[in-house]
Amino acid sequence: MSRKKIVTFVSIILLLIGLISQLFIVDWNNINLNLIINLIFYFLGIIGSILAIFIPSQYVNTFKENDWEKYDDGYLIKIPFKVHGMGKSPTIKVYIFEDNQYNRVMVGESSDINGNVTISSLSVFKGKYIISK
Repeated sequence: MSRKKIVTFVSIILLLIGLISQLFIVDWNNINLNLIINLIFYFLGIIGSILAIFIPSQYVNTFKENDWEKYDDGYLIKIPFKVHGMGKSPTIKVYIFEDNQYNRVMVGESSDINGNVTISSLSVFKGKYIISK
């Protein structure tokens, strides 16, 4: 499990402990605006932390030799920002699939100011790319 998920789980547990302890120390005969606001914020904190677990932190996709587009003296794979959604200046890693495993390969990796990613190579190959924030 990643460090981010562990921290998120711990924050959820702490928020739940805070919410439960708040429920036990409340004088239910004297409910005021501060109590209602506190309970709402605890609830929203828990919901936000749970949602953070399911928000992807990277986009992974495999490709084949025929996914490359011919361009000048080489080949390109273009991944629009709308597809990967990892921000305007993401980190890109490309891997070649050979001998039944993925190995990191050095190719041209770039993104434009709109976050669209371009991978360029002098030859086509089968592999995968990982785009992260």
